[in-house]
Amino acid sequence: MIRLFFLFAALCGFSVFGLNEETVSYKVKKGDTLWAIAQCFGTTVKDLVLRNKIKNPNLIKIGQVLKIRPYNARQFAVASWYGASFQGLLMANGEPFNRFNPMIAAHKCLPLGTIVKLTNSEGVSIMVVIKDRGPYVFGRDFDLSEAAAEILGFRNKGITKLKISKISIGG
Repeated sequence: MIRLFFLFAALCGFSVFGLNEETVSYKVKKGDTLWAIAQCFGTTVKDLVLRNKIKNPNLIKIGQVLKIRPYNARQFAVASWYGASFQGLLMANGEPFNRFNPMIAAHKCLPLGTIVKLTNSEGVSIMVVIKDRGPYVFGRDFDLSEAAAEILGFRNKGITKLKISKISIGG
């Protein structure tokens, strides 16, 4: 019975061992630590060490390329939103920001073009595309467009906790 479940899951494209099996390649920069990289990508130092066969976690090198599986350690992220004062300004991908586009999201580390499914506590879900960098406030994972915040019901609160259920790596 268990074999049948795993076979069915594999045929349907489900991940049975984690939220997201796709990995990101990340090049270590000056000042990076495994802890900071793990925090940024929502994973653990242990996963980074095991996945990259790191013998001494204190000796990562600038330019070293790490394979990272984002948001495998936690299924929730903190999101805020940005709107009118950024309208028309260029995003990291070169496009002008449109606060009325519910698919726009910013993240510090995920590759531009990555698609993420976010769900609020009432079960409302949207798919967003990482098109910009940010948020630049500690403890926040995503900045969403004003329209996305409206759909997810947190525009008036400004910040919320969202469930991450799928990540499709872009870029």
